[in-house]
Amino acid sequence: MKYLYIIRHAKAEQHVIGKEDHDRNLLNKGRNRALKLSKWLNNISPKIEKLLCSSSLRTIQTAEIINNELLEKVVINIESKLYGASEEEILNHLILLDDSINSIGLVGHEPGLRQLAVYLTGGYAKGLETFLNKHFSTSSAIVLVLDIKRWDQISERIGILSHYYDSLNA
Repeated sequence: MKYLYIIRHAKAEQHVIGKEDHDRNLLNKGRNRALKLSKWLNNISPKIEKLLCSSSLRTIQTAEIINNELLEKVVINIESKLYGASEEEILNHLILLDDSINSIGLVGHEPGLRQLAVYLTGGYAKGLETFLNKHFSTSSAIVLVLDIKRWDQISERIGILSHYYDSLNA
């Protein structure tokens, strides 16, 4: 079994003219929600073994907050290919993961993360339909159990929803 923690970055400042989207900082509200998410993650098993995150400032900041609060610190890999990545681009990245790692946290962006969750669960799995129906909100997470032994076996409908955290209703 492999476990995929799909985590949307925390709430960031609004896009302003003259500042790159890639360089948007987290708001205090986002930092607080990321802390609450981190506490929730500490109660989920198995524990995240490694964090992958997009190269945007807000995803890096989110991953760092999560890692600082995890009971067992992990390596954070910052991946430029995950910035604004589509479901297909994320999948292409996941299939190359080291098979010795069984539990991955993926911190990224909409809409790729939501599309990935839908693809891996074969649609809106029970409990997921309202959670992902309109918007996968910031500082939210989905934990999927993948019935595979190697990451290159990841495919459509292989995931089962294990847990989800909705920051707006936490």
